Amino acid sequence: MAGETHGRNSDTAWEAECVARALAGERGAFDRLVDAYTARIYTHAYRMMRNREEAEDVVQESFLRAYRSLETFDRTRPFRNWLYTIATNLALNALRARQRRGQAVALDFDGDAAEIEMAASIEDPHEAASRSDLARRLARAVSQLPPRPAALMHLHYSEGMTIREAADTLKMTEDSAKVALHRARKRLRELLGDREWR
Repeated sequence: MAGETHGRNSDTAWEAECVARALAGERGAFDRLVDAYTARIYTHAYRMMRNREEAEDVVQESFLRAYRSLETFDRTRPFRNWLYTIATNLALNALRARQRRGQAVALDFDGDAAEIEMAASIEDPHEAASRSDLARRLARAVSQLPPRPAALMHLHYSEGMTIREAADTLKMTEDSAKVALHRARKRLRELLGDREWR
């Protein structure tokens, strides 16, 4: 735990330095933040949207908005969390627009390393050989959740945020996030079958 806290503090310090340099006019400082977080923001957006092109759009728009709003960024907060808030809001807005249009989108359930890791923490040790299959079914089940609970699951389990951090990112209270997470896990049990969660 101490190592994790130290790691987070180091990340926050590095981010704060990049933000300060970017605000001072150093052109490459913000590029370092882009390089550090592009893949992670893309993965987060893709897990929410299950559409590669839309996820790429969210990534580009997230960094554009962050850069344009950098002067208003509260530097007492981690830059990472602020960036995830921007990306999450963009993804949720895109999902709402998709629902209003009644647009069907083909979903990709290949499962990635984070989903496989999440599945590994759920499955019975004797079922290790079926980890990839469980990860695909878990991804499919998560995609059937409403956008906000799905985002909460991704932020907490896949991105490693605390419940409080995930709640802040989604503009929820910590208590409401805990309730939503409990309900989401219950729904996943129903979709996957209780045996997968034992």
